[in-house]
Amino acid sequence: MSAFLRTSYWLVLIAGAIAQAFLGADPVVLGVMVVICCFEPAIVRGQPMRSSDVMMLGLIMYSGYFPILIKTALGQAVDENLTDPVNSSIVHFLGFASVFVGYLLSYRFTAVSPFISNLAAVLTDDKKLKACAVVCFPIGAAVTVAHIILRPAASQVSVDAGDSVGFLGNFSFIANFALICQAAFAFGLGGGRRRGMVFLSFMLLTFMVLSVLGNVKYIFVSCILSIIFIIIFSRHTVNVAKEAVVGAIIFFVLAFYISPIIHLSRDASTTQTISERVELALGWLDRVDYNPFELQERAEAKLAVYGSFRDPSLNYLFPSTANLDRFCIIQPVDQVVSRSEFFGIQGFESFQGLASSILPSFLVDKLAASSPDFIAWYYGIRTPGVVGRPVIGLTASSFAVGGYPAAIFLPGVIMFGAFYLVNRFSGPLKGNVVGVFMLGVCLGLIEKEAAEIIAFFARQFLIVLAFLFIVRQALGLVTAQSVSAMPTRVSLKR
Repeated sequence: MSAFLRTSYWLVLIAGAIAQAFLGADPVVLGVMVVICCFEPAIVRGQPMRSSDVMMLGLIMYSGYFPILIKTALGQAVDENLTDPVNSSIVHFLGFASVFVGYLLSYRFTAVSPFISNLAAVLTDDKKLKACAVVCFPIGAAVTVAHIILRPAASQVSVDAGDSVGFLGNFSFIANFALICQAAFAFGLGGGRRRGMVFLSFMLLTFMVLSVLGNVKYIFVSCILSIIFIIIFSRHTVNVAKEAVVGAIIFFVLAFYISPIIHLSRDASTTQTISERVELALGWLDRVDYNPFELQERAEAKLAVYGSFRDPSLNYLFPSTANLDRFCIIQPVDQVVSRSEFFGIQGFESFQGLASSILPSFLVDKLAASSPDFIAWYYGIRTPGVVGRPVIGLTASSFAVGGYPAAIFLPGVIMFGAFYLVNRFSGPLKGNVVGVFMLGVCLGLIEKEAAEIIAFFARQFLIVLAFLFIVRQALGLVTAQSVSAMPTRVSLKR
């Protein structure tokens, strides 16, 4: 982290903590969040950054930094809307500390897979990067479109599986790989390339449209994060002011255009064709005369009618409907901890969908529900039977399994294994396209539940590694053919 970013980090944190004190925040809750934020120096130590470092920084943001910033911006104390703030913050800290211990232990194992190192070395060649981008982009886009058409239909409150097909979502990472390869070419160590930037912009625009058509922000957000990571880890110097302006513009488009359109058209678009979804999205833009603020107001008005937004115990940011509470992981911890007094400890019932998440449909019956749904149903966070897949997180799901002992030990054990595997198959991130790609694939784990993390490494992670193996073999075959096609010098000497 640069000196500018680190200074900004601490100044914003201090300002937020002071503002929270004036807002009357509970000293225990605020203290826990500030202490969590103070773990940042222990992660960024001037060494080559690895995927686990970025993931741990992300967990710090979710656990302390974002809640302080968001609640301060809304003029609310960090304990406001928490049912049992003190006990919840204690469990929250115990889970975070457990993960941090697992993170430290994982650093005893720094060896990188030779296969990954070899592929990373191959992808330092601009020709190989361009080839991967050109070949994988149409494949990734086609898979994404097919997934949008065939997947379970999502509404504001549920996911209806029906006769849909969802396995194509396992290959959505192909689009990200293409984008990362193109971004590495455009933002490489040799400086920006105009043609590379043009194609990168086209790819980004394509996935922005697909994000709207698919009614999911994840497609576009993952693309933006991939580009940010490439800029950070593939350039010797970063023009902070220039990149900040570009980032601010992209964030504005995401927050005030893409996100509102997705929420406004989500229920209506579940049964529509692709062309009808395009017309629906454009119709909303015409209706507000392309005014982003009016579009945002209409989206908030629509979200306000849903029970989860009108109930302070279910909406950490109530009365706001900003839909940013997923970045405040203390909320599900409070929901599980406070409701455990009435519902008790769930045990391993939340793991009942683990086999369905890992094994193919010809071996087991597929369930629309997953671990966060089972936890949400048990603790009354969601209506039983409604598949909404809320963000529960590792600490809350661990507490649901076994109370305080599980919250202390389970997060550290699970994330130790996660950090080890991610680092093993990514390596140092500087100038490493494969490492940045693997980071993008695994970054979402910081908001996942215990069973979901296990399922990811037992299925999705293996699919990603198989894909990278195919890429390596294909690049090796192309190289071999290029060498064999070269004219051979014939010596005339006897």
